[in-house]
Amino acid sequence: MKTLKITTHFTTEEADTVYQFLDEVKNAIWNSYGDDIIEMHKQIAKEQREQNHELNDDLPF
Repeated sequence: MKTLKITTHFTTEEADTVYQFLDEVKNAIWNSYGDDIIEMHKQIAKEQREQNHELNDDLPF
Protein backbone atom coordinates (compact mmCIF):
# COMPACT_ATOMS: atom_id res chain seq x y z
CA MET A 1 0.00 0.00 0.00
CA LYS A 2 1.27 3.45 -0.87
CA THR A 3 1.27 6.24 1.66
CA LEU A 4 0.14 9.61 0.41
CA LYS A 5 1.78 12.59 2.05
CA ILE A 6 -0.63 15.48 2.35
CA THR A 7 0.48 19.02 2.97
CA THR A 8 -0.96 20.25 6.24
CA HIS A 9 -0.04 23.90 5.95
CA PHE A 10 -1.70 25.95 3.23
CA THR A 11 -2.13 29.56 2.35
CA THR A 12 -5.67 30.78 2.84
CA GLU A 13 -6.26 30.59 -0.90
CA GLU A 14 -4.87 27.05 -1.14
CA ALA A 15 -6.98 25.94 1.81
CA ASP A 16 -10.09 27.38 0.16
CA THR A 17 -9.28 25.61 -3.11
CA VAL A 18 -8.82 22.27 -1.33
CA TYR A 19 -12.03 22.80 0.64
CA GLN A 20 -14.01 23.56 -2.52
CA PHE A 21 -12.49 20.55 -4.30
CA LEU A 22 -13.38 18.20 -1.46
CA ASP A 23 -16.92 19.60 -1.40
CA GLU A 24 -17.24 18.86 -5.13
CA VAL A 25 -15.92 15.32 -4.59
CA LYS A 26 -18.38 14.82 -1.73
CA ASN A 27 -21.27 15.99 -3.91
CA ALA A 28 -20.21 13.78 -6.82
CA ILE A 29 -20.01 10.73 -4.55
CA TRP A 30 -23.37 11.54 -2.97
CA ASN A 31 -25.02 11.98 -6.38
CA SER A 32 -23.70 8.60 -7.51
CA TYR A 33 -24.00 6.59 -4.30
CA GLY A 34 -26.29 8.53 -1.94
CA ASP A 35 -29.20 6.09 -2.12
CA ASP A 36 -26.86 3.12 -1.61
CA ILE A 37 -25.20 4.83 1.37
CA ILE A 38 -28.61 5.52 2.95
CA GLU A 39 -29.67 1.89 2.48
CA MET A 40 -26.37 0.67 3.93
CA HIS A 41 -26.87 2.78 7.06
CA LYS A 42 -30.47 1.60 7.40
CA GLN A 43 -29.30 -2.02 7.18
CA ILE A 44 -26.58 -1.44 9.78
CA ALA A 45 -29.09 0.21 12.13
CA LYS A 46 -31.54 -2.68 11.63
CA GLU A 47 -28.84 -5.25 12.41
CA GLN A 48 -27.79 -3.32 15.52
CA ARG A 49 -31.41 -3.14 16.74
CA GLU A 50 -31.78 -6.88 16.18
CA GLN A 51 -28.57 -7.60 18.09
CA ASN A 52 -29.68 -5.36 20.97
CA HIS A 53 -33.06 -7.09 21.02
CA GLU A 54 -31.37 -10.50 21.15
CA LEU A 55 -29.17 -9.33 24.03
CA ASN A 56 -32.25 -8.28 25.99
CA ASP A 57 -33.98 -11.66 25.57
CA ASP A 58 -34.02 -14.31 28.27
CA LEU A 59 -33.11 -12.08 31.19
CA PRO A 60 -33.29 -14.09 34.42
CA PHE A 61 -34.98 -11.27 36.34
